[in-house]
Amino acid sequence: MLKKVLGLISSPLGLLLLGTLLASVLIPRWSAIWQDRQPELAIKSGLVEKIAQSSTETVRGAITLAQRPPPANVAAPRWRELKQRWLISRAELHTVIGTYFSDSVARCWFLFSDRISDFISIPPPSTPSAGYTQSLKDYVGAERKSCRPLKNAAVYSQQRYEKLKQKVGDLSQLRSAKNPGFIGVYDSLGELLLIDRDRVVRTIAASDAKGFTHGWWIFS
Repeated sequence: MLKKVLGLISSPLGLLLLGTLLASVLIPRWSAIWQDRQPELAIKSGLVEKIAQSSTETVRGAITLAQRPPPANVAAPRWRELKQRWLISRAELHTVIGTYFSDSVARCWFLFSDRISDFISIPPPSTPSAGYTQSLKDYVGAERKSCRPLKNAAVYSQQRYEKLKQKVGDLSQLRSAKNPGFIGVYDSLGELLLIDRDRVVRTIAASDAKGFTHGWWIFS
């Protein structure tokens, strides 16, 4: 049987069929994959850069405001301004991720970005924080299945993450900004969220973007 197949392939007719297959199907597909690769990488790298920049600026900005509270007459406007900037960045990222990636990738991002929103909603004056604290506690306490696990990250990041989880505990210190341990727990929680961001980044990097050719065979 094998000899017959090899004989057919090496025959003039077989070579003609093989050449036709390469010219009409495989080569155009491989060309499309190659041409799509750079634009897809550009989308992913742009997303990762924007996520890193906006989340870092937001978390560090919130920690700074919590550590060095501004005068009472400008505190609330400063917190509103910080949150407004974050919500605008988040909305822009929502649009790109929802357009180019699957629902599971979008869910991974939504879960993380919602917790950033919760994080910056805790310290502002006259803001009840119980609901935000509970959402953050649930998030920290459970691995989100829609995101790639943190175990694939650098060993240092994993170890630091576990130490920070111990520091933040049950987040009970965040119930009031007047609690003596509030600043320490809030700072540790912010760092923990920024490490957790790595799971979102890895999920995006490992996922295929919609609208681009994938797979090296005839079918994706």
